[in-house]
Amino acid sequence: AADFGPVNLAVLHGFAEWLDTKLKESQEAARKMVYYVQQESEQDCAGRTNAAFLLAGFLVITQGYTPQQAWTPFDCITPSPFQQFRDASWVDDAYRLPILACLQGVAMALRVGIFNPATFDHVSYFQLGHPNTHDLTFCTPKLAAFRGPESERRRLVPGVYAMKPRDYIEVFEKKGVTDVVRINDH
Repeated sequence: AADFGPVNLAVLHGFAEWLDTKLKESQEAARKMVYYVQQESEQDCAGRTNAAFLLAGFLVITQGYTPQQAWTPFDCITPSPFQQFRDASWVDDAYRLPILACLQGVAMALRVGIFNPATFDHVSYFQLGHPNTHDLTFCTPKLAAFRGPESERRRLVPGVYAMKPRDYIEVFEKKGVTDVVRINDH
């Protein structure tokens, strides 16, 4: 099975800001706003699932809803038209991640201060996370996840290269990273 995860934090943040602006504009103009997603087919519910996550995430981030309050309008649809997210590997996964769990993660990040929409640097997030640069994501200010360096710079696909250890030094120094722990056995 293929990878199917929620959109990343930068996409969610950007969507929440965009929707908040659009809603304010529509209220000022006394107009209603409709948000929709186009699907490839009725069986393809990935777009629908991510749209529900984005809308519920908007409610958590900008409107102060609890995850349960944000998810309730979607949860009452039966049968559920949403699929659960899965691991980014090609092996059978033992755990499916429901949208509500993702919303709970966003709420926790807001509550403990590791995600602050007012100071979130989405440009840096996208730049560091792009496979052409570092394929690196700071999950929290003290935890980063990345593809990891390889001994030689080699082409993975056209325009995307594996990074060498020295390619990460400048970024790690700017972010205050002092230790790197490798958790796989490759």
